[in-house]
Amino acid sequence: MNIDNMLKPLYEMEELNELLSSLRANLNIVEVYGISDTQKAIVAALVCRHFNKPCIFITHNDLLSRKIFEDISFFDQNLAALLPSGELMFRRVDAKSKDIMQKRLKVYDSIISGRNSIICTSIEALLPKTVSPELFASMIRELSVGETVILEEMKEYFTMAGYERVDMVEGKGQFSIRGGIIDFYSPIHQDAVRIELFDDEVDSIRFFDVLTQRSVSKAQKIRITPAREFIITKGESLEGAENLQAELSARLRTLGADRKKKTLESKI
Repeated sequence: MNIDNMLKPLYEMEELNELLSSLRANLNIVEVYGISDTQKAIVAALVCRHFNKPCIFITHNDLLSRKIFEDISFFDQNLAALLPSGELMFRRVDAKSKDIMQKRLKVYDSIISGRNSIICTSIEALLPKTVSPELFASMIRELSVGETVILEEMKEYFTMAGYERVDMVEGKGQFSIRGGIIDFYSPIHQDAVRIELFDDEVDSIRFFDVLTQRSVSKAQKIRITPAREFIITKGESLEGAENLQAELSARLRTLGADRKKKTLESKI
């Protein structure tokens, strides 16, 4: 079903035109009440299409944000994206949490690239602090067949972007480099990617199945995005290392002074 054909008759409603006029007047708060959740999704789609601007639909929980997302996607699969809430964990991250993180990263890339107009999410999903759009965008890379790459730079990039180096790529957020072959699995791709180099030039780009390690399709260009929400830049890493070194030196000086004091007291 075409969402534009469904939205067209709504422009004849007086209440809807009042809503659009209020939004056009840049009022701080415009209240809409008396409509169902599905109707809310339709109104959000209409407002987004009418003003040709991205929108964010915030609900009180993940369950409702998913319902709104599904209602919009029923009419147009490319109009909305779902940002789920993540989990703040101080232990080994399980498969479910990794899956949520991958979905959030995919939405971040969607926001940066402007692919989806409506982001459906919940208050809980927006509470955690995450990477800034500017930093996330700066960590996105694109490689094309025929382009020159330096392996050491690629190793550093994948590490800084949050990828885990492994012998063989089996899941999202992993990368491996074997000779002139670079394998990685980005959160935004359905399959893993294999880049084959001829000397220092990209000779081919292929998607491959991580279970069979066999090629699925070819590509002329590939987009690489970060594999984690929290990105530490090289400058921040160096600054952190210097701060740790300074703290360690101060502690060692304090321990050394305490030992000398105890030795002197024992001799008195």
